[in-house]
Amino acid sequence: MATAILLCGKICCGKSTYSQKLSLKRNAVVLSCDELTLCLSDFFPPEKHDDVLKNVKSYLQDQALNILSVGTNIILDYGFWTKPERISIRNYFQEKGFDVELHYLKISDDVLEHHINSRNISVLKNKHLGYYVDNNLKLKMNNAFQEPTPNEVDVLIDVTE
Repeated sequence: MATAILLCGKICCGKSTYSQKLSLKRNAVVLSCDELTLCLSDFFPPEKHDDVLKNVKSYLQDQALNILSVGTNIILDYGFWTKPERISIRNYFQEKGFDVELHYLKISDDVLEHHINSRNISVLKNKHLGYYVDNNLKLKMNNAFQEPTPNEVDVLIDVTE
């Protein structure tokens, strides 16, 4: 049976890097809301970002179901920052008969700051397609993140680098 793997973690914790490695081990298709949203960003004004992101997640969820239905594992690289979002998506796939795993990439504040600085340098040099994380975005994202409880987590990844 195909498995839906949900990646949970703060912005810049390494979810996308982890998803690429995991996709090879688990023969899984990676579906990234950031990747698709960034590709579309030239076509909508910044104030519409949250609306577009909502639509992107809905589209990718439908694609995930299509892929799972043919027996291929998927990795949703969304972040799943809130408990209600994690519960909802887990129930959605389980009700359709698929296995679900939540992989939580836990990161310390010091390592997170290093990741953010590295990413910002890469983004400024056009070496990385990603969001530049200024202090406002960092604060917004950290305030929105609800750390998963141990009973939500199937695989814990301790991000130390």
